[in-house]
Amino acid sequence: MNKIFALSFLTLLFSCLSPDDIAVSADPDVEALDQLLKSLTNEQIGHQLKKNVRLDEEEERLALEFDTSVIKKDLKVLIESSFSRMIRSTNYTKEVSEKGVLFERKAKEKKGPVSVRIARDTDRINSCQVNFEDENYLYQSSQSFQLSFVQGKLDSYKVEGSRKLIGLDPSSYLIEVRIVD
Repeated sequence: MNKIFALSFLTLLFSCLSPDDIAVSADPDVEALDQLLKSLTNEQIGHQLKKNVRLDEEEERLALEFDTSVIKKDLKVLIESSFSRMIRSTNYTKEVSEKGVLFERKAKEKKGPVSVRIARDTDRINSCQVNFEDENYLYQSSQSFQLSFVQGKLDSYKVEGSRKLIGLDPSSYLIEVRIVD
C-alpha cells in the first residue's frame, strides 16, 4: 500500500512540473551563442550602421546612427529565441570540426532552425549562421541569418529570406548591415 501511495505521489509531483522547471543541461556552444545574442542589444557609442535593404527589385542604402532598436527589429527572431532550449541532442545532430560547430535539425523534427553553424577562434565566437525553413499548404518561407563578430561585439550581419504564398508571386528580401566607427 505504501509503495502504491509513494508511486502515485511521485507521478503527481512530476506531472505538475512545467518543462521550464525540469533542468536539462544545454550544449556549452549553444549557451555561448545565446549569451552573445542577448548582448546584441548593448549600446555602442560612436558607431554608425551602414544598411543596405533590398525588397524584390527595390534597393535602398542608409547610413544611421547606431540604434539598438534597428538591430532588435532586424534580428528579432534570433534575439527572442532560446537556442539552449531548442537545440538538444534528441532533435539535433552536432558535428564538430576545426572551423567550428554545426547543429542540424533531424528529419523528424519540425520546429526550430534547420541548421546553426558557429565558428570559433579559441574561446570567442567569430561568426554564426542560422537557417530557418517553414512550409505548409499555404506558403513556403526561408530565412537565413549571418552574423560576424569582432572581439565579442557585432561587426556585421546579413538577413536573407524569401516567401511564396499560394497563388501569389514569390518575394525576397536582403538586409546587410555593417557597424563602422
